[in-house]
Amino acid sequence: MMLDRQVPSKIGGKKLGDGEGDSGVALPSAATLFGDNAGDLPSVDSQMLSFQDNPYTWDASSKDIKSSVIDFSLKAANGSAIEVSGLPEPVELFIPQKGDSKDKGNETATVYFAKPSDGSNNLRYHRVVVPSASSSMFVEVKPEDGASLEVYIRYKTKPTVTEYIFSVIIPRIEFCNQTETSFNCSSDSYKFSISSALTGHVGVHYVGIRFPGPESDISPSSETEVDTSPSSETEVETVETIETRRVRRGCGSHGGRQKRSCIGVKDPPTTPPPAPKLVMPKYNASTDVNYTMSVTATSCLYWSETKQAWTDDGCRVRLIVP
Repeated sequence: MMLDRQVPSKIGGKKLGDGEGDSGVALPSAATLFGDNAGDLPSVDSQMLSFQDNPYTWDASSKDIKSSVIDFSLKAANGSAIEVSGLPEPVELFIPQKGDSKDKGNETATVYFAKPSDGSNNLRYHRVVVPSASSSMFVEVKPEDGASLEVYIRYKTKPTVTEYIFSVIIPRIEFCNQTETSFNCSSDSYKFSISSALTGHVGVHYVGIRFPGPESDISPSSETEVDTSPSSETEVETVETIETRRVRRGCGSHGGRQKRSCIGVKDPPTTPPPAPKLVMPKYNASTDVNYTMSVTATSCLYWSETKQAWTDDGCRVRLIVP
């Protein structure tokens, strides 16, 4: 528990708690919090309680709470609650993940490889599910050896370089610093989020990874892309041939007369189409680039005293990179 009493002008912009590894709160300016009412408040009391486990469990929405819980309130000198809503700047709450959640998130990182693309070919696909409107999927794609990757995101259907909802280039240049001798990028430069707020949808999304490279010897009609999702598509390889052969006359094709020794032979059954063929690309150390990819699911929910339920109204997730 943390308690603090300040005049309104000093509580604005104040941070309670660590704000990095432990639970904490960061407040916007006093003008944002109190507006024209700041002059009517001789002092403001702030109280923060941190719960390791969820204390509000009687509503069905509590099943979505996986982290610890912060209870934060502002009160006037007489003990009455100060309500804040519709703020142009957010009140930031720092809530650490539980240990098992961190370990689970680290286990999802997997090494893949991408082949050089000469245009729209050779995208590698990953399937990401956004479970609810309150969820944000934080994706980290980190290429090796300072390579750059293009990332395309699309709902339900695999994206292409021309058909996608949004795209990003990894590393994101706005999080990088270039000096005369080096090019340094922070951890944020390899991260992006997928949510219904960005795509307008919940459910299955596809992430396409493209490695821009010199023109390869892969023909435009061939595809070596691999879908890492359970519902991967297959490539069908067909060959069309034209043969010239003699036409056999039937027994009844001689002006209405039929030879006594003529025996009719049925045409052989049609050849079944070739079975679908899944093309699995092989790693080439001289041209391909390795990258790791991990996905972390997060949600932002708060307890509504009015609804007596957990809700996501006006709540957003921001990933804090250690």
